[in-house]
Amino acid sequence: MSEVVIIGDAFVDIFCFCTKLPVLGGDTLLEQPLKTYPGGSGVNTATHHVALINNKHGSVSCNVEL
Repeated sequence: MSEVVIIGDAFVDIFCFCTKLPVLGGDTLLEQPLKTYPGGSGVNTATHHVALINNKHGSVSCNVEL
């Protein structure tokens, strides 16, 4: 089995959904709870590599170390 090492950053993207944008210095109400998604160049690259491998070879097991 081949080994691929990806070096990059990992971030957490935080999304919120509002009924309207707040005015400068103001508040607004959220329509739903905050949602978090993994992000960053390292995480995105690794995710896309796994998708490409799975698309070509079927579902494979991948170990991820941060």
